[in-house]
Amino acid sequence: MHRSRFNDTWAVTVIHAIIMENASFSWQDTPSLVSLYLKIRSGNLVGVKGAIGAGKSALLAAILGEINLISGNLKLYVNSISYAPQSAWIFADTIRANILLGKPMDEERYKNVIKACCLDIDLHGFGEIGDLLMIGDKGVNLSGGQK
Repeated sequence: MHRSRFNDTWAVTVIHAIIMENASFSWQDTPSLVSLYLKIRSGNLVGVKGAIGAGKSALLAAILGEINLISGNLKLYVNSISYAPQSAWIFADTIRANILLGKPMDEERYKNVIKACCLDIDLHGFGEIGDLLMIGDKGVNLSGGQK
């Protein structure tokens, strides 16, 4: 924090809105995030990117206080946080059916959707079954990012 003088009064300017120091978090008994060090400057717009299952959703849940802090420190110097969650409307069917939503297959459009959603790597990871993988109701067998 910095102190500054303005019209004969002192104001405190917070440099970092969010600070994690050796912070570990757990949904249940097993730690999900371990020994995190993070500083997010006030006023910054931050995106979170990473591999499937890397802990992106857990990190955001930690900042929002939705996951238990089990050690270390989490300091929030903010009045509010804007969060755009990854909420998906998914039904129990194949990945392909969830993308097409009952419309006929248009190969070019379909490939563009797969690319725009960065699903090409995921589909390759599903092996031969690819986009014909059956997903459970609300996408229970997919990560937050895959949804």
